[in-house]
Amino acid sequence: MTLPILETGRFHLRPLLEKDRALYVSIYTNEALMRFVGEPMTSGDAARAFGAFLSSNRHGDLRRACCWVIEHGGPTREAVGLLALIPHSHAAEIGVMVLQAWQGRKVAQDVIGFLSGHVFQGESWTRTFSRHLRENEAGAGVMRRLGFREMEDVPGGARFRGWEMARGEWKERHSVAQL
Repeated sequence: MTLPILETGRFHLRPLLEKDRALYVSIYTNEALMRFVGEPMTSGDAARAFGAFLSSNRHGDLRRACCWVIEHGGPTREAVGLLALIPHSHAAEIGVMVLQAWQGRKVAQDVIGFLSGHVFQGESWTRTFSRHLRENEAGAGVMRRLGFREMEDVPGGARFRGWEMARGEWKERHSVAQL
């Protein structure tokens, strides 16, 4: 069993593969891309994290850590970033890293909203959340537009700002959008 390939309408989300090692390491060691997420990783730490996602992806289980490559385009798809689902005791954390050339183009908004809906349609999780460093006002705007509520208690402490949504809230918001 492996993770499913997902389609958002704008983006193709495929499970992380060995061929994506350089992309993963380049994103998580890039100071500019990490500025609103946390400290950049060392190359070794990023390579180990990549290996852990590859191993976990092989289970195809949304209750385990998962990572997809976000791609845009037709047959010659272009990687635009990474999308991760990270399990916590009572919620799934959704994280997105978008390459510089694609920032400001609603990639995060599209894929976070899509993956939340995907996990809520199944029975995997009843709550999702996302977090970023407090300085990331663009990230806060994305989460507000998606209808996430700001969290009082954020994993990682006060330097982070967190946003959450419960399955019932997503279903209510989704059914209203369908009208």
